[in-house]
Amino acid sequence: MVDGNAPPEDDGGCFIVTAAMGSAQAWEIWRLRAIRDRIAARSSISSALIAAVYSEYAQFGPEVARAIAPDADARGAVREFIVRPLFAWYELSEKLALGAAPGDVARAKQAVLGACSSELAPFVAAILEQVSQGEPLPAILDLGSAFDRISELPLASWALLTPLRSAWTGTANRSDLSEAVADWLASAPIDRVGPPPANSLDAELQQLAHFFDFAPPARRILGARLAASWPSTFAELRCHGFLETGGDE
Repeated sequence: MVDGNAPPEDDGGCFIVTAAMGSAQAWEIWRLRAIRDRIAARSSISSALIAAVYSEYAQFGPEVARAIAPDADARGAVREFIVRPLFAWYELSEKLALGAAPGDVARAKQAVLGACSSELAPFVAAILEQVSQGEPLPAILDLGSAFDRISELPLASWALLTPLRSAWTGTANRSDLSEAVADWLASAPIDRVGPPPANSLDAELQQLAHFFDFAPPARRILGARLAASWPSTFAELRCHGFLETGGDE
């Protein structure tokens, strides 16, 4: 068990998941680390984004973990409403971004729907929408004041709150989860971490572009933001499909 008065275990930064699952050795934590490490290894751009996300997550994750650790009901709620839906979302996103077989993608979509109760989905989605607008969680779902600050942290909000809301909303509406993942990836705050060095820029953008092979329009949405923030990379962005070249892909 996790001691609510002790610092979180050495879990690679998965403070809330460790508290919710009760151990830093839980299978879900190992799997999340594997997804994180595999995506980070593909590109210094994705690695830098993940590092920036973890930096913001560290501003509230330990406090939330300490708040829920002594309370079995709170840990159970976090497992069911946050950890499992997010875990399923990340698995689906990984499979889409890395070009998994259609059958694997279909099973991952079903896993997202299975992780989100269809009966509760409209209610949970509405709460998450309120949180994304800066409103606190209802008292019945209190995770400590630190969680309420997540909407003020753009990278952590993108990595946690946006996909969580998308998973529950997609379940409530039975909408296209591939499109929802594409929209999420297109909104990745990569422009906040800065471009890679000129001598590796072409190779890095090529790797990043492959994450969007399943949804080229999403690549161009991200590309428009990158071109505005990284104007010196315009030619490379166009070369790798982040910008229009006069014809559709």
